[in-house]
Amino acid sequence: MSEIRVTHNKFDADKVQGKSTLQIAMEITSQVKSLLTTHVRTGRLRNSYMWKVDDSGEKKKGDFNNMGGTIQESELSVEAELNNGVVGSNCEYAVYAEMGTRYMSPIPALRPAAALITTNQSWEQIAKKIAKEVELGKLFEGREFTNFFEVKS
Repeated sequence: MSEIRVTHNKFDADKVQGKSTLQIAMEITSQVKSLLTTHVRTGRLRNSYMWKVDDSGEKKKGDFNNMGGTIQESELSVEAELNNGVVGSNCEYAVYAEMGTRYMSPIPALRPAAALITTNQSWEQIAKKIAKEVELGKLFEGREFTNFFEVKS
């Protein structure tokens, strides 16, 4: 099974202040799905993104298969650790869509969505980074990936 893991625990305090882990996970998932609306064939990838949160020992999950289109068969297999949240996909080709392959350019969604929700970057700044990532094109040896979380002053 393919996996991409974006670990981001340096939130901009004023961007997430007053928000629970649950609220942040839900917002990121919603943003991922909105970013994927322009590249939909069947809807399976978009449907596969979900969130899981462990809120003081209480396990919660949501947003799985909540969009139109093909149903994703299996939920995200990773469990959130105590007082943490996880947003991701159990779709076998999610990592290839996010990062691209030697045959196709990437369709970044998870990384820009998390950056948009947790950093003080504007939509315009994130959109420029998405365009840069797509412009870099297909994977090749030595290709660098866009850091969606880097905020330049």
